[in-house]
Amino acid sequence: MEVHHHPHIENLPAGKAGKKFKEYFLEFLMIFLAVTMGFVAENVRESFVNKEKENHYIQNLRLDLSNDIIQLDSMVLFQNLWHRHLDSALNMPIEFLTEINKQDSFLYHFFPFYSLIPIFEQNDNTISQLKSGGFSVFRSKATIDSISRVYNNRLKFNNDFWLSTYWDAAHQAQKIMRLPQPATNFTDTTLFKFRTNYRVFTQYNKDEIVQLYNKIGNANGTLVTLIMYEQFYRKSMVDLLKYLDKRYSNH
Repeated sequence: MEVHHHPHIENLPAGKAGKKFKEYFLEFLMIFLAVTMGFVAENVRESFVNKEKENHYIQNLRLDLSNDIIQLDSMVLFQNLWHRHLDSALNMPIEFLTEINKQDSFLYHFFPFYSLIPIFEQNDNTISQLKSGGFSVFRSKATIDSISRVYNNRLKFNNDFWLSTYWDAAHQAQKIMRLPQPATNFTDTTLFKFRTNYRVFTQYNKDEIVQLYNKIGNANGTLVTLIMYEQFYRKSMVDLLKYLDKRYSNH
């Protein structure tokens, strides 16, 4: 039987073993560098993409805030007008409403409130995207906190409460008053044009009218609170705009 022996390293030609080790090391080094550079390049690319997304969100948020401020100012203008008219209606003694020519004066002050609901609704497209994962591309926690403080649920809570008091008053009025068709918009001339000597109340029921006054008073007080909160909210939007303009002025 013939026995074959594996060659020993010392029997190889001089320098061959060392050369093989250098080749392996260089291959490993090249692979390591390629992987590292790929990892670095991917991080740079991801950082660039996130920065672009962040800037996109900020620009949209700026636009939302600017439009919201304009819309809010418009709604507060009408809310204050409605508030003054409701004050005038409530200042009319209930006993006056036995007279027809006083009833149409009451309607003049009550009808704008009944006809149209001036309510501010914020643009929430951008903030919804941010809350659904968009905040993950932001590098500054201070920016996230500043945005989150402005967009909270307190505004919706105040709006919902105001609407509930509105409907209480509106439903009570529908029970005891003959109300014209509501106006279609805030510039509709029918808001303040009525027939004179028009019997508004279907019957003079003092208890029902007292209920109407109570519900109007409740709605009017809620409206004042809403206006106060909206003014605070407006300031917070202006402050956020200033913060974003300063932080992202070079973007």
